Amino acid sequence: MKMINNAYEIQNLIRYHSADFDKWWPSINKEKLKLKSIIRYLAEWCPYKFDVWYNEKNINYKESSYILATYCSHKFDVWWKNNLLLQNWAYSYRKIDNKTLIQCLFLYCKEHVNKWLNKNKLIYTEHSCYMMVIHLGDYFDLWFDRDLVMFEQYGTQYLLLNDKYLHHFNKWWNPKKLDLNCVNNFSDENMKKFETIYKDYKHIWAKDIVIAKLTN
Repeated sequence: MKMINNAYEIQNLIRYHSADFDKWWPSINKEKLKLKSIIRYLAEWCPYKFDVWYNEKNINYKESSYILATYCSHKFDVWWKNNLLLQNWAYSYRKIDNKTLIQCLFLYCKEHVNKWLNKNKLIYTEHSCYMMVIHLGDYFDLWFDRDLVMFEQYGTQYLLLNDKYLHHFNKWWNPKKLDLNCVNNFSDENMKKFETIYKDYKHIWAKDIVIAKLTN
């Protein structure tokens, strides 16, 4: 059997002939699995063949972990390595693009959050808090720390306009940790929405909201 070594040819087989996977897979040079581009194509076009093509020894995990998180969350327990996440936690959290491991875990592996999120290792930045409040609302108590969280404009706005955080109000309402100036940019509709959601707590937030408006 002729061995296929050309990366471009391998990519075309994966993308356009995934239905014939069992026919061409034996002829692929497995060394090519070290290429991030090959892993991406396999993960995206042949996730159902994960058990066949995934081999920890052949894959550059550091480069490809975000790809596995994006396309192979159904095999999370097979490829997940907690130590890599802990080594890169702060770095990944501070990157804004969507091709970091942390970002992809937020987006595609929420059902496994109990395995990859370690509260003791969290780096609380405005961006990481924003990501958590946006994507991990159902796991609030797993990541929330009243003394460490901080919410910038968009994070604060998300809290104020989503009733999913209503029953946590007394935990997260802390004017020193919120950017309450965001209410000055609320439309009449959003202001009414906020007041409706948190009407039972108006005796708590009213004063702080007024001060925020006056100091803007």
